[in-house]
Amino acid sequence: MREENPVAELHPFSAPATFRVVVVQVICLSAAGLIAVGALVASLFQLSAHGVTSEWIGKTLDPVIASLGCCASLAFSIARPSKTHLAASRILACVAAIPAFFDLLNRLQGTASSVATLISPDQAATQPAAMPPVVAFTFVLLAALLLVIRSSRNIASYIADFCAFVLGLLILAMVSGWLFTLARISGLSDVDRTPPAALCILAPLIFVAFSVRAQYGAFDILVGTGIGSRIARALAPVLLALPFLREAGRIRIIRLHLIPEHSEAAILGAAAAMLSLGFLILISRHIRRMEEEIQQLSFRDELTGLYNLRGFRLLAEQALRLANRSHAPFSILFIDLDGLKQTNDTLGHGVGSALLVETAALLTETFRETDVIARIGGDEFAVAGQFTRAGISIAAQRLEEQASATAIEACGGQPLSLSIGFSTNNEHRHESLQDLLDQADLAMYDKKRSKRLQVC
Repeated sequence: MREENPVAELHPFSAPATFRVVVVQVICLSAAGLIAVGALVASLFQLSAHGVTSEWIGKTLDPVIASLGCCASLAFSIARPSKTHLAASRILACVAAIPAFFDLLNRLQGTASSVATLISPDQAATQPAAMPPVVAFTFVLLAALLLVIRSSRNIASYIADFCAFVLGLLILAMVSGWLFTLARISGLSDVDRTPPAALCILAPLIFVAFSVRAQYGAFDILVGTGIGSRIARALAPVLLALPFLREAGRIRIIRLHLIPEHSEAAILGAAAAMLSLGFLILISRHIRRMEEEIQQLSFRDELTGLYNLRGFRLLAEQALRLANRSHAPFSILFIDLDGLKQTNDTLGHGVGSALLVETAALLTETFRETDVIARIGGDEFAVAGQFTRAGISIAAQRLEEQASATAIEACGGQPLSLSIGFSTNNEHRHESLQDLLDQADLAMYDKKRSKRLQVC
């Protein structure tokens, strides 16, 4: 039975990229865990004079349990995907959700509901909620995501994607709220009141959860290896930051009265529209450049740089149609590199490749840029263009002479040996490209056969 590679299953990247992702995930989880433990240790120092109280339990122990529970659950999620690890991850996610869920109940019902309630119900009844509502809700939602984080089908997958989307929305709102407040762009709101320690814990936890979830659901485009994935990863940071930068600039402009009040909406709207248009143009140009590269790769022979059979058929067919439309002559030259198999067997494939590259260079130097030059097989080349029968005959003779004068150092100074056949379209009937190729191929084999008879 084939042994599965858990890293390859978890991360559809190349090996170096997989290692980098895992390292970032471990660093984020370690940072979140250390901050949570640090908050707990700092709080313990404050208890030297007061002892353990239900207030301390509610305000300190609840966030620590939620944070460490999510850290441990995510650690099992990025480990080897065994049934034991998945079960442990889900149990820890439920443990992490308990204090945050109790805190939300406290907010909704006006009663104390936290871990303190389980330890000391009488004292806890008068204690305030442990966490801000947005933090408690975020922990509950993160725990819900961890329960179904590996789901790739059915309704559980949609629930996981929805949780990941909302978590991304919440953490962006919290981080931008604090940044706007620090930059004095806006005042404190409920979202901005997220404790810095909680924000420093939630941000890496949500990042790790999102990176794990992206491998299974709707966000898989962000972790793929194709062109679309590379574009998505390159544009995601820009698209996420651009709205916040635009909003910050808009508020600054309005406050400084840099634009007349009656023109603010029109000018800012026009600026946003042109910015979006410019960004669209950049994306489109990037995609077009990649499309051209793909076309070149799909139509070009990697070794020689000439067109391959697919590219030859496409371009030669177009050239043939143009020639027929304008009643111009059209010819095909079929070239076979003699002795390539014997060279590969005796001197190695490296020398054979050198012969192919030299032949391609000779064809490129001999024919015009408007002619279609291709390597259409292992040792076979073809040239198509607007030649008369006399013109293609002269071109074939010139090519043979230049090949004979070309000494290949890798073959001990031996010249190139080419067998060449050609065909020209008939003015009275329009022959297809395949017909012309077949005729040139037969002429080439007649030439090769005559060479063998001369040797004998």
